[in-house]
Amino acid sequence: MKFIENLNSNPLFTFGGYMGAIGGLIADFSGIPYAYLGALGFAGSLASIGIWQEYKKHKLYEKPFLPIPVVINISNPADSKNALNQLSNVIEREGFKDHLKNLEKYFAIDKDNLIFEYKGDIFDKEKLKDFLKILKHEIEKLERKIPQGDQFYIAYIGPVSVSILVGAIFAQDAVKIFQYDKSINGYKNVADIKDRIIKENIDTLEKFDFIEVIKENNEKAVLAIDISSHKINFNSSAIQSFGDIFYLKSKESKGTISYNDNWIRYIQEIFFTINKLQTNYKEIKLVYSIPISIGLGLGMAIQNYWKILLTNYQQGEYKDLIYTDEVQYFL
Repeated sequence: MKFIENLNSNPLFTFGGYMGAIGGLIADFSGIPYAYLGALGFAGSLASIGIWQEYKKHKLYEKPFLPIPVVINISNPADSKNALNQLSNVIEREGFKDHLKNLEKYFAIDKDNLIFEYKGDIFDKEKLKDFLKILKHEIEKLERKIPQGDQFYIAYIGPVSVSILVGAIFAQDAVKIFQYDKSINGYKNVADIKDRIIKENIDTLEKFDFIEVIKENNEKAVLAIDISSHKINFNSSAIQSFGDIFYLKSKESKGTISYNDNWIRYIQEIFFTINKLQTNYKEIKLVYSIPISIGLGLGMAIQNYWKILLTNYQQGEYKDLIYTDEVQYFL
């Protein structure tokens, strides 16, 4: 039984056993009245504490998975600790009482292990790549500390461009993605991703219209993805000078995605389109007006296998950031 295995490795329970055996012998030799009973009582107390600890941990083990809240902040002044507390509140409402305390008490995971901040310039590619390697390493360390299955609850704060790179780190994981909602000054779960759901084959586009803006059989192509408030500027030289141009235009007329909409379907359709394009083009440049949560999910899907140039929108321009296949995630 898992409970017995963990109990035998509990330091207090083990130490209590040694104290009961060795302390009892010493007490017998000392000749002090009731010393044996005292040693036995002390040893029993230690063992009882160990049993209680493992029982509490075992109750957590009974659940099919444990949520691991993670906040990833990329060069943003927002309060990462506040974001973590909000994720914790969500998890507690799901029935995991005192979750942050339990993670620290039973799994040696404290709050600082759950917040990852990059404070540099995202255009410093070497520094950014080093951060992503460290992030991947730290996420794997968290997974090793949880004996049963885990699911990451992710709050990402930062530019969409880097969210795609971050998403690739969680490609093999079960995740819940949370999008910040200004109206409640908090986070809402918009996507629950498990297995290969974001790579499932689809036959038609339901969320987008696919438009061929310029097709001249170049070796490179631009895919413009338009969901959020700012509209893609097709007159930008960053778009016009690269190659053929294709456009995924959201059918949603509100200029953004409803929190109740099927966010996973958007990710599936973007991945489906990129997958088709990469068979005909050596390079694909992505320009986008999309929520950061879509970026995270897209990164989980495309990872770093294809030559895809990510861009960062700032000051009205789409600036080249990095190719996805430049990033190697292992130290």
